[in-house]
Amino acid sequence: NEWVGSVFHPINEIKVFGIPCRESLYNFLISRNFTHLMNWMASCVAPYLFKRRTEKIMRLIENQLIKEKPDILISLIPFINYPASEAARRFGIPFLIVSTDNDLCNWVNGLEHMTHSRVKVTIGSDLLTTRELLEKKGIPSEAIETIGLPLRSTFYSSMDKERLRFQHGILPKRPVVLIMMGG
Repeated sequence: NEWVGSVFHPINEIKVFGIPCRESLYNFLISRNFTHLMNWMASCVAPYLFKRRTEKIMRLIENQLIKEKPDILISLIPFINYPASEAARRFGIPFLIVSTDNDLCNWVNGLEHMTHSRVKVTIGSDLLTTRELLEKKGIPSEAIETIGLPLRSTFYSSMDKERLRFQHGILPKRPVVLIMMGG
């Protein structure tokens, strides 16, 4: 099956204090070990800012729906799922949230206000922070499907380990331990 559709980044259109709040801001902070700042921004600042921009986000998504005329709207972005669901409802198309994290605190902002009846949510596993949180926000159990967390296809591909060691300055025969969070 060939993918037919487009990828749209509505957060690239949102500014905070005149500064674009692109994904690159998140990547910049994380790559510089500002994890505590990023966590604080994600839990305290982002929900407020995205709530204040609900109408703008909805308009941005609706403009994309007018342009593309899709059969479904799929979101992989926390914080925008309420305005995205409302845009999909207005266009009479299903809305799918594909969560990429087991902690859905940032994914459920505003979902208690959602009025779209054709919504599905995928979750990684049935943890207290997933299914029960969604149900508390008004998502029916039958609209929640446990599928595991999505991985890029390159995760399964074979890599040249010696080339990777060279690229990252790791001496041959040195043991390596990878501790990972997120993706």
